[in-house]
Amino acid sequence: MTTKIPRIAAVTVAAPSALAVRFDDGTETQVELAGWIATGGTLLAPLRDPAVFGTARIGLYGGSVAWGEEDGDLAIDAHHLRLLTAE
Repeated sequence: MTTKIPRIAAVTVAAPSALAVRFDDGTETQVELAGWIATGGTLLAPLRDPAVFGTARIGLYGGSVAWGEEDGDLAIDAHHLRLLTAE
């Protein structure tokens, strides 16, 4: 049995640390990322800045949400967004 990898169709900032996400299967959800950001140490620390968090965009082929520079490391993949939604 194979599991379809989720893809992100749309993303907007919904709150200071939350995203509104629509997946390619039509599912829409709001994902709170404060806990994820808090566990990310110095790598995710820039996302505590509302100006940086506000730059959220769809990453390569809808496989992630990314922030900052195009080739930067600030990103969360669609699979983990789904897992956080389920929590």
